[in-house]
Amino acid sequence: MSLLHRIALTFIKNIGPALSKSMLFHFGDQEQVFKASKLKLIQIPGICERRFIDMNFKAALERAEEELKYIERNNVRPIFYTDPQYPKRLKNCIDGPILLYAKGDFNLNPGHVVSIVGARRATKGYF
Repeated sequence: MSLLHRIALTFIKNIGPALSKSMLFHFGDQEQVFKASKLKLIQIPGICERRFIDMNFKAALERAEEELKYIERNNVRPIFYTDPQYPKRLKNCIDGPILLYAKGDFNLNPGHVVSIVGARRATKGYF
């Protein structure tokens, strides 16, 4: 599995996480997505002629090469949605990201989770 192609999937114009997952399911792996012909790609539900025209695989791969250099220089760990470390809770979201970037040592799948939601510019409330 090519990390370069995994990263490049996130840079294909007008293709979000759900459609990226559909392409991966259809072709089996990310490298095959980039090798696929136009005819095979437009057979995937959600990819029409218009969307195909906007997809620029070459630009996505070039941008992914730069991203790959950056993550290697900065010791960043990419986590693909098929990796065991990928958060299980995000796998349940159809539009969950296909690639996460992590730095440091932590567990993305803890047994218990506490979440705090707050506003950046809190206003005086009714309290």
